[in-house]
Order: sequence, then structure tokens, then C-alpha cells
Amino acid sequence: MAEIEAHRGENRVDGQEDEAELYEWPWGAGAAADRALALQWDLAHQLADRVPVFLDTRFWIWAREAAFDDVVDEKLISFLGALRLAVQSGRAFFPVTADLIEEFSKQMPECFAQTMHLVDHLSLGVALVPVSERNAIEIEALLAQSHPAHPPVPRPVWTRAVFAFGYEDIRPKGVEISDRVLIELTERAWQAKPSEVVATYPIGVFDARGESERLAVFLKEQECLHEHEIDTHATAVRYGANNVTCASAG
Repeated sequence: MAEIEAHRGENRVDGQEDEAELYEWPWGAGAAADRALALQWDLAHQLADRVPVFLDTRFWIWAREAAFDDVVDEKLISFLGALRLAVQSGRAFFPVTADLIEEFSKQMPECFAQTMHLVDHLSLGVALVPVSERNAIEIEALLAQSHPAHPPVPRPVWTRAVFAFGYEDIRPKGVEISDRVLIELTERAWQAKPSEVVATYPIGVFDARGESERLAVFLKEQECLHEHEIDTHATAVRYGANNVTCASAG
């Protein structure tokens, strides 16, 4: 995703020029982007009567165990039943995020696929827009308070799994393609289930497990490097208090 770009505008007050920085998110433009936004609004209306419930990774794993493991605690089976009932009754849905999908990828491939199968049904295929877009929506809303003459275009926060990692223009570079085809491609991608979306990613895209292992190794190395500096609990408390004091003073 492109970074937020700064645009400078001029406001005239009593004949004087008063420059103010206006930050504008470079949202996707064109027929496909417009169609994707329209589909997002349709989705928001469809979800209006449902309550979004965000499940932690552990809850998704419990649900997967209840659905696919041979021996399961009865409480987990009841838990999965409650989730399914909440969706079937139209009361709730359980959306995912890009970060959550990356967490799921730390599981073994078979378990990852099983978890995503549950996501298909319990999330209704719904995902929260990526954090970069959420930040842009919040910033635009905040700036609108100072610049009411330049209100942002309202943006929904719900999307489909295909755009959970962000919207990119699907127009092939250097290839002539009609808007009609672009719109059709967008609509077909929109209908893809979350499990189908992640299955299309190349091997290695989800490297959350490897990244966690690298971070664990780094933390272990740092611990060994600095363990002699903190020999007692009192030393740790004193060191922490000094850091807080320095941070406050800064």
C-alpha cells in the first residue's frame, strides 16, 4: 500500500496566506476500485443487524479442535455449537484480520486449512480492512474536524478476505483491459472464500512461524548477553524505575 501523502493547501484570511498541511490517503481509483467500494457498502448494510465478535487465536484453535479432532472436551463442542448458532440465527459474525490469518499460518498446514475452513463459515467471509486503511480512515475523520470544508469520502471498515491485506489495482501493467473485465474480476475475487484466498498465496508468503522462531532466538541471545546485568529482583525493579524516570524526564 502506498504511504500517506502530504498535500499543502492555502487558506486566505484577511488577504494573508495561511498554509496548512492536509494529509490525504491515496485510495485506489478506477472502475475496479469503485466497484470494490460499492461491494463494501453492500456488505456493511448486510451486516447491520449482526454483532461483530472478534475471537482470539486460541478460541479459533479450540473451535478447530472441536470440529476436527477425534477426542474433544464436551465444553469445546458446546462452544463451537454456540458459535455456529450465533451465525445461523443472524445475531453475530466472527470476522478475521490479516494479522489473525498470519497467526493461523503458524499451525501445521493441515490444521491451518481446517481453521480456515471454519473461518469460511463463522466469519461469513468477512474481514476487517487492513490496519493501514483503518489508520487512514481515522486520520481523515480527525482532520475533517479541523478542515470541515474538505470532508473525506466515508469508508466502511468491512471487506472480504480477498482484500484483507489491502486493495491493489488489479489492472495488469502494460496491458489494455476494459473496465467491464476489471469489474468482473473484482466481483469474482470478492466471492472467494477465505480458505480459497489463502490457498492461492505462494508458499512462504505466510512466514509467521519462521518470524516467531527468529524473534525467539534473538530474545534468547539478548537474554544471555545481558543476564549478568540483572542479578536480583531488586536490581530489576531499580533498573525499571530508572528507565521510567528517564522516559518521563525526556
